[in-house]
Amino acid sequence: MREEGIQANGFIFVSVLKSCANLEALEKGKLTHANLKKIGLPSDRIVANILADMYIKCGRLDDARSMVETLFVKDVVAWCVLISGLTSYGCGDEALNVYVKMKNHETTPN
Repeated sequence: MREEGIQANGFIFVSVLKSCANLEALEKGKLTHANLKKIGLPSDRIVANILADMYIKCGRLDDARSMVETLFVKDVVAWCVLISGLTSYGCGDEALNVYVKMKNHETTPN
């Protein structure tokens, strides 16, 4: 796309980040995150949720937590990504703490 001079949008970045997550390609995911920062898309909730998921699948729980915590508007999807990720790494107590935070932010679980 770059060679063709085509500007990537949020949909492209979401697909690239999903690929990075599936491959556990942390360095490529971080490079994609840096590119997102340049164009200002990490503030987009969908992109931020996918970034959090990518960091979780690459074993970077602190980075995933940071993505969710810095969202201005946290939706149920963001909280779920973080809770599920923490649970998958055996961090049940921490996942329950995130659930309590979610409830304190008045987000209704589904």
